[in-house]
Amino acid sequence: LVYAGSLGLGREKAIPLLAEAIELQKNELHPDFRVDIYSEKNLKDFNHHPSYHLIKKYIYFHAKVNPQKIQEIILPYYCGLTINSEIYPYAFGTKVFDYMVSGKKIFLISNGGELYDYLKKKGCFAAGYSVSEIASELKKLKADFINSKNSSIEYPEFDLQYLTSKVESLLLCD
Repeated sequence: LVYAGSLGLGREKAIPLLAEAIELQKNELHPDFRVDIYSEKNLKDFNHHPSYHLIKKYIYFHAKVNPQKIQEIILPYYCGLTINSEIYPYAFGTKVFDYMVSGKKIFLISNGGELYDYLKKKGCFAAGYSVSEIASELKKLKADFINSKNSSIEYPEFDLQYLTSKVESLLLCD
């Protein structure tokens, strides 16, 4: 998994839960499974958290990336991670659209919201702020990775031509 972006506004609360969920699924996941995070936060921000040892084991922090480099960074990954703050479950993080443009599957941690519902319908992965929910979605991610002949997914509802035609039809009263 790859995450690129801010971990502010409470999003950082999802990191220990994700590490704990990975630990729960460690016998199910590939030994090399990891989460790479490109953000302003780093491991020392979690020094005093009870799950620090799990965060250190499974989550790899990197410096925040220049927006022009995002596509290059996320390209090798099977799935992009996005996190909505518990208090903003309706948000769409900007990196969601970078994942969509790249045809990446998306793994969302959020307490519901439109993006949550949309990703579930698309066959992506969405879990609430719960270790058991995240672990369940990780198990689905593994099955999807093993069974998928094509790691790419399309998001036609967000295609620029499609959206332009919708705007045109609204403006032309079609």
